[in-house]
Amino acid sequence: MTEITTVQIFYFFAILGFILVIARILGFMGERLFGLPTVLGEIITGIIIGPFALGYYIFPTEGIFTPLTTQTPVPTTLYMFGQVGVVILLFYIGLESDINRFIKGSFYGTITAISEGTMSFLLVTLFVYWYSKNLLTSLFMGAILASTSIGITVRVLKDMKKLDSREGMGILVIGVYDDIIGIIFFITVMNIASNKFNLQSILLTIIEVIVFIVIFIIIGTKLNGWISKILGLFKHRETRFAMVITILFVLTVLTIQLGLTMVLGSFIFGLALSKIKQKDEILHDLTGLYEFFVPIFFVTVGMMMNMANIITSLVVTLIIFIGAYLGKVVGAAIPSMYFGFSVKESFRIGNALLPRAEVPLVVSSIALVQGFISEQFYNVSILMVLLTIILGPILYVRLSKEAENEGNNTEKELHSENNR
Repeated sequence: MTEITTVQIFYFFAILGFILVIARILGFMGERLFGLPTVLGEIITGIIIGPFALGYYIFPTEGIFTPLTTQTPVPTTLYMFGQVGVVILLFYIGLESDINRFIKGSFYGTITAISEGTMSFLLVTLFVYWYSKNLLTSLFMGAILASTSIGITVRVLKDMKKLDSREGMGILVIGVYDDIIGIIFFITVMNIASNKFNLQSILLTIIEVIVFIVIFIIIGTKLNGWISKILGLFKHRETRFAMVITILFVLTVLTIQLGLTMVLGSFIFGLALSKIKQKDEILHDLTGLYEFFVPIFFVTVGMMMNMANIITSLVVTLIIFIGAYLGKVVGAAIPSMYFGFSVKESFRIGNALLPRAEVPLVVSSIALVQGFISEQFYNVSILMVLLTIILGPILYVRLSKEAENEGNNTEKELHSENNR
């Protein structure tokens, strides 16, 4: 067992403090100077301090700094802090949301997630096959890039104060179901690769997801009064908060054991508590954890980016990016217009769904280790994550600001006409 030294502990806390300060500074500068979402500052901090840049010189490689894997040499301890961050982020977003609006938008979210997820899968598969002529690799790349990073998407919406809008709620609902669609694609492709195509296991996953969501929707809509009374039995507010966080982490473990993405459990649990009396109290107490852990998650996302891969994998990445972009934007825009969104709103929704991060990072590492994709395509998938988490928020913010400016100009024109 590797010994953890005092020096390593000193380094860890020094680097942790450095990460939080620099992430906050870069996020603030990007927002104020260029109008970019703060999440990009945190991701750029990760790239700068990551093991492929400054981290190569300052991070030890043992003890608490032992790399997660050889492909993703981020310190395991820091990575786990980041995973706590994404769980808290999605729980916070679920708690802030309105469960009735989520239920109302579920049909639209499911249809749109199926549409854009399937289109992304098919287009990426076709583009990769055209380049590689390897069907199995193509299918895996399609599965890797089918899902959306709901963590990054909802953070951008929260920063822009658009989560409560019709558009924001639509994006959120699509993102939740999109992760599920991505997992189903991955299970299907894994079965094909193992020559054990099993429709039963795919249907079982779908049933597990439906049952999981229905149970917590029933809890959130029918039993919120009972939950409020149970939490009210604890006299101290700190005890109530500790109880909620404990249940949150237990449910996170449960969703992982069911083979589902952990963000589903944390979001649905938050959504189930969105109608209880203690909601505002929990949100207030959660803010400190949110401000500490959530930036670390986005920093670790940046730390996984190897900028050297840009040169070696740029051409094939740009080819695949076209398929991935069209799949998300067109696949989301068509059903969105059918459900009453304008053309511009539908186009913005598609761009908001562009970022890929958590699921592709996990799935691509599994595919590489098991020999289903080459190191070149692993690098491509990581570079795709980098491109989409940077371009997605930038495009969505720009398109949203253009819409706001157009609205302001229209108001001014109407006002001037009325004054004539």
